[in-house]
Amino acid sequence: TYHTDGIILFTVSGRTFTPLVYNNYIHGDLGGGSPTSFIYPTTGTNAKIFNNLLVQEGTHSTWMLNGSPLGSEIYNNTLVGWSGNTNSAIVVKGTGNKIKNNIIINAGVAISSYGALGSTISESNNNVWFNINRGNWRSSFGDGSAWYTWTQWQSLGYDLNSLTLDPNLSSNYHLQSLSPAINKGA
Repeated sequence: TYHTDGIILFTVSGRTFTPLVYNNYIHGDLGGGSPTSFIYPTTGTNAKIFNNLLVQEGTHSTWMLNGSPLGSEIYNNTLVGWSGNTNSAIVVKGTGNKIKNNIIINAGVAISSYGALGSTISESNNNVWFNINRGNWRSSFGDGSAWYTWTQWQSLGYDLNSLTLDPNLSSNYHLQSLSPAINKGA
């Protein structure tokens, strides 16, 4: 009945802090209790999340959940799900979230937003999204009230320099020499 998270970040009500979450390898199944996410910055955190490898081997909710009203920065991460995944890779709340230079593979939903996209996500670009929703890329708006195809998502100004190609990762999740993700980051 309690959170089973890889990392959960929180602070005393009314206070804020800016944690750096980087260079982690979190993998496996978070179990059957109340699995929330591999990285969960809650209300009051303005997290910078970068250079992490998150490999989902179970059916928990999401890889990253930003519960903060403040914008988090999600950069240079590799998120790998299982092939039948129906869950969200990234869930954002609050305002001003930035999502750049990530590789996301095998997710039911790429990004879920609990608010208006224009304020919730200030930037999403230079990412590689592969095998999202079993081939159909989409993102929710306002907690699932709207869904977008890849073309519709880009028409909103998001991920204009991103790819939907197989990043060609090795068995230990490194880019191989012919990967289309090489030099794709900003």
